Amino acid sequence: MSPEPIRLASLGIGWWSDVLADAAGQSDQIKIVSCFTRSEEKRETFAKKYGCVAADSYEQILNDPAVEGIINTTPNDVHLETTRAAAEAGKPPFSRSRSPIPYLTPERFRGSAKKPTSSFR
Repeated sequence: MSPEPIRLASLGIGWWSDVLADAAGQSDQIKIVSCFTRSEEKRETFAKKYGCVAADSYEQILNDPAVEGIINTTPNDVHLETTRAAAEAGKPPFSRSRSPIPYLTPERFRGSAKKPTSSFR
């Protein structure tokens, strides 16, 4: 019997979020359960395509007990804010940029998590 998949939300909808959601769909260990982006049309399209909930706000995702972690594909200039918010909510963030993010350093991120969180499998 395999363990239950980790339940993730996708934040920031664009081409890269689809690449990651497509990859997640090939695994029995990951389930995209929610998504949010500012564009209602984009989040509704993503939700329909991947069978998840289109959240009305990032705060809704952060407060949703069904969400265990965040896939953060937001633009680089908001990575720090959105990644820190995920950690503070106890939802481990996955954030990968195609370019370096000089302002998202371990020193700036350290201490932002309020409580210990489980790690991704």
